[in-house]
Amino acid sequence: MGNKSSKGSLSNKEKKKYTKMGIHFTPKEMDLLWNHFKTIATKQGSKYHMDRKAFKRCLGFKKNQYIDRMFQLFDEDGDGNIQFVEFLSGLNILSEKGSEDEKLEFSFMIYDFDGDGAISRDELAKMLMASLEESGVILNDQQAKACCDYTIREIIKPADPNFISKAE
Repeated sequence: MGNKSSKGSLSNKEKKKYTKMGIHFTPKEMDLLWNHFKTIATKQGSKYHMDRKAFKRCLGFKKNQYIDRMFQLFDEDGDGNIQFVEFLSGLNILSEKGSEDEKLEFSFMIYDFDGDGAISRDELAKMLMASLEESGVILNDQQAKACCDYTIREIIKPADPNFISKAE
């Protein structure tokens, strides 16, 4: 993470870099998040990273499918670990600091598994079932399909009834 003070704070240079990247946390919040990250991450050499198991544990998720998708989105470089900057960036969007547009983009990406810019019925059903399962609600395939059909037909009403575009 660069130069750290002996108190475990981020350097001013790092805080400025994160701010320029669009991170909306205050310098004090960044320090608090850095110190929290260090308690849940693994240290290798002078660097810290969080694997999927630690990510699941720190966010309190129970099921793997939902956590896998969230982990993929936080792990921006796809290396199988979340570095502090990725952790900070993900929390930035999910917190009150993130803009409505950032939250909408992130929410869309949660459902758009294949990254094609559209949410298919299958992707919607897959994430619906994973989200509900995370909450302890279990739907069978027929119930999930009915919920997705209703959502697409009655709530979203997309131009193509098989896909939901990002604009929709």
